[in-house]
Amino acid sequence: MGLAIMRYALMLLLLFTTFSLSAQTNLREGYVITLEGDTLTGYIDFRTGAMNSQQCVFIKDGELNYTTYLPGQIQGYRFLNNGMYYVSKEVDNQVIFVEYIIRGNLNLYQIGEEKMLLEDEEGRQAAFSPQKAQGATKVKERQA
Repeated sequence: MGLAIMRYALMLLLLFTTFSLSAQTNLREGYVITLEGDTLTGYIDFRTGAMNSQQCVFIKDGELNYTTYLPGQIQGYRFLNNGMYYVSKEVDNQVIFVEYIIRGNLNLYQIGEEKMLLEDEEGRQAAFSPQKAQGATKVKERQA
């Protein structure tokens, strides 16, 4: 009888471990851009903005093992289903992944959950918090 209980306990442990591992990943189709500019297609673990700015957990198509990329190890990565695009960027002397929001004369990036970053064509940067900006005094329209 002791052996039957041990087998039952082992089966329960394996079952809970399997559920725990599957609950910890949220794989979405996407691609990684290497430092050399090559594109690797596969699946990326989709997390919060804060986690996505710290690492990219990637599984290449046809492989079982994942690779964790840190900012600066790749140019960036993109989720295909929602278009979210993260790039490696140095901000305040630290390289992080930032979400690329708008490309133009001024590029707009999302940093984690609560900060935004503006960058001009010369690479000058200004970070701000949208919540604080909403309470700022409105600029009066200039009348002609």
